[in-house]
Amino acid sequence: AALLHDIGHGPFSHLFEEVIQKKKKISHEEMGKKLILKSEIGDIITKSGFDKIFLSKLAFGDSKYQFMNEIISGGLSADMMDYLLRDGYFTGSEHAKVDFMRIIHSLDVHNKKLSLDKSALYSFESMMISRYQMFKAVYFHKTVRSAEVMLIQSMLLADDELDLTTDDLEKYVQLTDEFVISKLVSLTPSNSNLKRAKQLAIEYQERKLLKCVYEKIFTRPRMGKLNVNDLQKEIAKKSKVDECEIFIDISKTPSIPLSPSKKEPHSIILTTKKGQGPKESYELPISEIPLVSAISGFMDILRVYTRQQFRKKVEMAAQFILGENRQ
Repeated sequence: AALLHDIGHGPFSHLFEEVIQKKKKISHEEMGKKLILKSEIGDIITKSGFDKIFLSKLAFGDSKYQFMNEIISGGLSADMMDYLLRDGYFTGSEHAKVDFMRIIHSLDVHNKKLSLDKSALYSFESMMISRYQMFKAVYFHKTVRSAEVMLIQSMLLADDELDLTTDDLEKYVQLTDEFVISKLVSLTPSNSNLKRAKQLAIEYQERKLLKCVYEKIFTRPRMGKLNVNDLQKEIAKKSKVDECEIFIDISKTPSIPLSPSKKEPHSIILTTKKGQGPKESYELPISEIPLVSAISGFMDILRVYTRQQFRKKVEMAAQFILGENRQ
């Protein structure tokens, strides 16, 4: 189930999620369940003597065993320990140092939920801060997001032509990163959308990335409902730059991973052992873990991007419209 947890991700992983959400309002979890239940993956699971329906629920944190769901996703999950260390290794980032063996050996089950030995609380604290730092320094880095914004926009513009957001499983599994990029850069620019899609994909490949001209980080309270289209129009009008040259990116993540049921966690179960007696368990509110509490809530980043040649005009317009007057 853990190995199949991300099976439904499309090309470019979480980035494609933004495309499919806008176009079809479906998630990679739904595609993952389909793949487990309706493709040969499910046949292999059944032949191996397992229940593919149970495994498809467990893979997406939806089984009747709460502690198993929490191993798959959430603040103490194997998934998070894996991606933080893997991404830290491949990016060379020093933020992702996690004492995962200490955490794993300190886990237990209390009232069908995962609990952590009190002595490993500092390791949990350190892991939450590592994750927060990775989002700020790597996943939401302005240059990383610039490349992602270009690809998202290119895929959205080309979707009607290439049917990228298909729910046909056979077509969906062919959508690798390389396959999609090659399709985007070799589009026939027969209309303005396809022309822009092709241009963005080629510039992405050649690393001619969009420039960030405005950035604001929100933690608590979260930013209000911003209408991206209205904002784009306002900045275009003020800067006298074509609307399609203004890219607004809102990156959002909960500072602490959501529980398998997609709720924000408010506590962690800790266990202690005194002498020869049985283990005692208690719930510790996140608000009582100072460093974790300080970053709890949401981290939202609003950025405005444009091409190099429009940089100054769009920067002045964004500062004027978004400045400090918009909270």
